[in-house]
Amino acid sequence: MDDGEKISSETVAGKNVAEITLGKVVSGTNTYYTLKTNGKYANWSSDTNITLVAEPNADKTNWDIAFDSNGNAEITNVATLSESTQRGILYRASTSNVFKCYSTGNRGTTDYPAIQLYQKVGELKAHGKMGG
Repeated sequence: MDDGEKISSETVAGKNVAEITLGKVVSGTNTYYTLKTNGKYANWSSDTNITLVAEPNADKTNWDIAFDSNGNAEITNVATLSESTQRGILYRASTSNVFKCYSTGNRGTTDYPAIQLYQKVGELKAHGKMGG
C-alpha cells in the first residue's frame, strides 16, 4: 500500500477481522461496490497491490461481491473481470497474513482461506423498563 497504508485487520474472537464500509455503484445492469477503510477507497493498482486512494477511480475501485454456496464472500476487482487472471481480495494466511489482490483461483485453499462479511452492529440502547 502507498505510504505504508494497509487494509488492517485485528483478531476478534480468534478470527482476523478488517472493518470496511461498502458503497453501492450501479453501472448499467451491474451492481458493484466500493470498499472504504480508514477514510479511503481500496484501489487495485497492479498485480497483487492494493492502494488506498482518496477518491474512487473508475473500475479499479469497484468490486464485484458474490457469495459461494457456503456464504463465503468472493470479492473481485471489476477492472480484472475480463482478464485471464482475475484479481480478488484474498487473505493470505500462510506467510503474509495480509489482504491483497491475489488470483481468484486461490480462493478457499489452505493458504487463502475463505472470507466472511458481517454487518457491524452499532451500540444498542434500550429505552424504558426491561424484563418486567
